Amino acid sequence: MQYTDLEQQRKYVVEKLQEQPDPEHLWECILAFQGYEFRTISGLPFTYQLKKGKNGNLTKELWIDRRKNSKSLA
Repeated sequence: MQYTDLEQQRKYVVEKLQEQPDPEHLWECILAFQGYEFRTISGLPFTYQLKKGKNGNLTKELWIDRRKNSKSLA
């Protein structure tokens, strides 16, 4: 199976998180999986993005996109 660069990166960060479960590796996974299509328990698709602040840096706020009205998790 051929992986794209993004798929390889995601696989790598998940393996690192499994080896060393700490906040730094969890954050790397959160960053790597932005835009990835997950499924809710009922099978509905959703993605997430991290919000950027006024200074352009990422905040700790996740925008969950499942339909037209996205939801924010801070």
